[in-house]
Amino acid sequence: MDVGADAYNEDYSDAAVAEEIAKYRNIVLSACSSLGNLQPNTDESAATNAKMVYVPAKDCLASLKDIKRYIQMDEQGDGKLVLQWLGEWQVLERDIIPIFTITANHILPEQTVSDTDALKTVMMCVELFVFLTWSMESESDE
Repeated sequence: MDVGADAYNEDYSDAAVAEEIAKYRNIVLSACSSLGNLQPNTDESAATNAKMVYVPAKDCLASLKDIKRYIQMDEQGDGKLVLQWLGEWQVLERDIIPIFTITANHILPEQTVSDTDALKTVMMCVELFVFLTWSMESESDE
C-alpha cells in the first residue's frame, strides 16, 4: 500500500470538500444578501431621525424560503454550517427581525384588504425565528 498516494487522495478529498462548502456558503450568502438593505431615509415626516432605514426586497419572501430550505437541508449533516453562517452574518438581527417588524406593521386588524404576501412573509419570519433561536446540540457548554 502506498502511504503517499493515500495522503494525496485524503488531501485532495479534503480540498474538494472545502471547495464545495465554500460554494454552498456563497449560495446561502446570496440568499441572505437578497433579503433587503439599508437605504437613506427619505421620509421627512417619520417620527425617527434615522438617517438610514431597512428596506426589504420585493422578493424577500422567496429568499426567506430559500434560507429555510438551506437550514432544513443542513440539518441532515453534522456541522450545522448554515446556522453557524447565519449567526456569523447576524441575519436574524440585521434582516429577519426588521423584515418581520416592517411587514407586520402593514398587517393591521383594521385593514379590510388582506395582503397574503405580507402575511406569508410574517409567517416565514416566525418559522425562521424558531430555527435560529434553537441551541445547537454540538455546541459546547462554553
